Amino acid sequence: IMIATGTSFEGKRVVIYTRASTTRQEKNDTSLLGQIATVDRWIEENGATQVHVFSESAVPSKARAVRSEK
Repeated sequence: IMIATGTSFEGKRVVIYTRASTTRQEKNDTSLLGQIATVDRWIEENGATQVHVFSESAVPSKARAVRSEK
């Protein structure tokens, strides 16, 4: 997970992009939902606003891109 630091994000609009490349990632805290939860906490702590979530899984059973809006 890459999260910017050192800049004020108060009032900024944020787009989230998550990706899981392996089955191991899907089964632990780096799953797509885990990544989104981590960034959601950061957004709340920094006063930003989530405007869109892009999620992509390269895991064979879940190989599809998911786009959702909040």
